[in-house]
Amino acid sequence: MQIETVTITPEIAESYLQHNIGNRPLKKGKIEKFAFSLRQGQWVQNGATIGFDVDGKLIDGQHRLKAVIISEVALVDQPVARGLSLEAWRTIDDGTKRTDADVLARHGVPNAKGLASIAKVLMLIEGEHSPYDKVQRNLITKLDLEKWVVPKETQLTEIYKEAANANQLCKFNTTALGVMIYEITRKYGALTATDFIEGLIEGVPDGLTTHDPRSMMKAWRLRNFRPKKGTTIKTEAQLAVLINGFNYWIHGKKLKKVHQPSFDATNFPVLGDKPENFSKLEDLIEGTDV
Repeated sequence: MQIETVTITPEIAESYLQHNIGNRPLKKGKIEKFAFSLRQGQWVQNGATIGFDVDGKLIDGQHRLKAVIISEVALVDQPVARGLSLEAWRTIDDGTKRTDADVLARHGVPNAKGLASIAKVLMLIEGEHSPYDKVQRNLITKLDLEKWVVPKETQLTEIYKEAANANQLCKFNTTALGVMIYEITRKYGALTATDFIEGLIEGVPDGLTTHDPRSMMKAWRLRNFRPKKGTTIKTEAQLAVLINGFNYWIHGKKLKKVHQPSFDATNFPVLGDKPENFSKLEDLIEGTDV
């Protein structure tokens, strides 16, 4: 085996890909993420090689090479290995992937997995993207996550603890609750956030009779809570319900029925907006009326 260091330009990437025969199918999302990192100047060389076997076939690096072509940004000082065993492809990428939680845990961040989940949604909102925008979410790099979370570690850790405790009583998931606590605090202050979450946890006296949004949402969630895998409501849907309920509450409106509104990456409820007429929204969950 021989290893050389090469600056891989788009032209060289094209020539290498001419030898990409019988490789695994390309993953568009991974290419886009690599290309985004290259354009943003965030690409970090970690020593991973571009690999060719003894027959000259490319067996490792096709996504990086495609990203170079798409971004038109060269991979500088890229190790290229040649003469690898014909069986080497079986063990490529066979190690344990470093997760977002692993990156945060390296900084001593507690509850790193749950906190990373909350942080990614908040980063999308801060960037004026929908929490449902899977493309933009995929473009958040581990470096982006580190830079956003570490300076806010104390605040985010407290929010995570509060959300995790609330989850035990109202059954909205910790990520959705954490996002609500952070965003309500940011826009309306900590007292408003506490009032909303406590009402969601404990309910409000006569809340169902008076159609208080917090009591109505708690009752809806408990009725639709299914702990078994495959029957849970996705985080984005729970967050949409919570935002709509909050909007009713903050504007002093009664909430007579709880629906999961229809939404997509370009149409997601915004915290604080005046509530729309729920009768115009599609109810996607059977039996969600309280």
